[in-house]
Amino acid sequence: TRSFSPETPVFGPETYIDSEEEEEDDPWIGFVVTDVNYGLLGPVTGSIDMGEYFLLEINFREKQLMIPLHDDMIVLLDEDKRTIETRLPEG
Repeated sequence: TRSFSPETPVFGPETYIDSEEEEEDDPWIGFVVTDVNYGLLGPVTGSIDMGEYFLLEINFREKQLMIPLHDDMIVLLDEDKRTIETRLPEG
């Protein structure tokens, strides 16, 4: 078997390689999302710009949730505390 170290170059399509720059450029990563009905949902781990709104990726009970960050669903957005309170529909 062959061992790899962090210095070992890895080659492959860019789609398979995580980019630290992408995480640094995502302003939503690190926000903590709560919901008025469901309580703590978890930290934002990524987002997708859908044009009219963002779709946030959240780690919730060891599962990945995708929730829309739409104006109609935001109760409170605190950029200083990096928290988002939502009112999500059932389901």
